[in-house]
Amino acid sequence: MAAISGASGYVKEGSTTIAELKEWDLNTDTDLYDTTVFGDSFHEFIAGLRGATGTAQGFWMLSDTGQAALQSAMLGGTTVTLHLSPNGSNEYVATAFIKQVQVKSPVGGTVECTFSFTATGSVTYS
Repeated sequence: MAAISGASGYVKEGSTTIAELKEWDLNTDTDLYDTTVFGDSFHEFIAGLRGATGTAQGFWMLSDTGQAALQSAMLGGTTVTLHLSPNGSNEYVATAFIKQVQVKSPVGGTVECTFSFTATGSVTYS
């Protein structure tokens, strides 16, 4: 299988592409519940609740409608609908809370930002 370039990827809030982002990550997980009983030689589990967290990182530009929407959602405690595409064609979609907005302003570099999110409800991929 050939590697895929992330250059065509994107992050959208609803239908609005968020400008100046250069990287995102999505971490999905499943809780495992231990069902091991007396007499078992190995642990046994069943799948439980699923969840997702992630970040989007790039250059800080609060004049961008998309970045401003993420910051407003974090400050207001409201959800956003995130579309995360690794290749410009397929995408993960999740309703999420913006958990943190981090702005880094070094004296010898560019101002960058990281938006951290936690999904609420299901995550889909198409």
